[in-house]
Amino acid sequence: LNWNPCSPDGAVCAAAQVPLDYADPAGAKTLVVLARYPVNPATKVGTVFVNFGGPGISGVTRLIQSGFGLTLRALLQGRFDVVAFDPRGVGYSDPLQCFDTEGARTAFRAAHPIFPYFDEQERPYFDAYSSLAPRCLGRGQAIAVHMSTGDVVRDLDLLRQAVGDERLTYLGFSYGSYLGNT
Repeated sequence: LNWNPCSPDGAVCAAAQVPLDYADPAGAKTLVVLARYPVNPATKVGTVFVNFGGPGISGVTRLIQSGFGLTLRALLQGRFDVVAFDPRGVGYSDPLQCFDTEGARTAFRAAHPIFPYFDEQERPYFDAYSSLAPRCLGRGQAIAVHMSTGDVVRDLDLLRQAVGDERLTYLGFSYGSYLGNT
């Protein structure tokens, strides 16, 4: 991994190439982007990987913008690098595109509540969000059929190897806990 500064508070980022299709590991590749808060190599005992849930949440953005990376590094007493990643097809990792423009995506999301609270919001909400699968899958993007939990777990194992850890140290929230168990 080639780490480069990516935030003013000391985070470094890198992109790892992983197989697009694990049934053909020598074939096409896709990128998985990571953010890391490194510790002093003299005190380091490993790396803790973090997934904030989703699926579909950018770990890179969440780790840096929330301050969680710095907080966790301090709680771990500077013994673990803290790494989050954008799962394949999400955020900075060759994202799946369901809209022609960012404006179209923003308009789609603004037209509906984040969660339907009132009865009259439920049917429009479910109709709109049910339209996303054909919208996303119908665009012919190779990543669309390679975004399973199993694919992300295989990526995570490659990332663990890329940072030089023999075993995975992991912290997962919500869907991230399922990812960790898998």
